[in-house]
Amino acid sequence: MISNTLQVETRKTIKKEIGKSRTRKLFPVVSIVFSLMLIYAK
Repeated sequence: MISNTLQVETRKTIKKEIGKSRTRKLFPVVSIVFSLMLIYAK
């Protein structure tokens, strides 16, 4: 249940960040953060 909540919150944050800055430079950072979250969720 905790991991599901983390994923939902992360997705919301990613959408907000993409909405704020539409630069492609942000994508690598987002992917790294998301992968770290998935690792910690396990």
